[in-house]
Amino acid sequence: MKKVVCTMVVLALLTLAVAAVAAPGKPGRGERAALPALTGVVKSVVKDGNMLKSFVLTTPAVGDKPAIDLTISVTDKTKYFKNREAATSASVVVGAKVVVRTKTAVKDKAATATAVRLVERVKHPKSGAK
Repeated sequence: MKKVVCTMVVLALLTLAVAAVAAPGKPGRGERAALPALTGVVKSVVKDGNMLKSFVLTTPAVGDKPAIDLTISVTDKTKYFKNREAATSASVVVGAKVVVRTKTAVKDKAATATAVRLVERVKHPKSGAK
């Protein structure tokens, strides 16, 4: 009886160990990545012919933190959105307000975008605000 209980405990511990290794902590369905979105205004655009390669994003100053310039690289897999609809890289122009999603944290003031959403302010029907 003692051997059976010990065998069951060992099997349970092995099962937990295998489950912990198999699930390395990636976000599951319905969960968002832990990285915040980067927001700001496009300061400059770097193109190779008609293809967008990167752009410089100026983030707003927050509290006592000054505004900073980040170089955002794009790939052929980067998705673009404008007004909740698909857009193209041609929509990214100097002065555009954007929200950028990345898979990795910003390193050396640079990151690679997975998604770029162009933000347009619309007039609120009641207040008339822009």
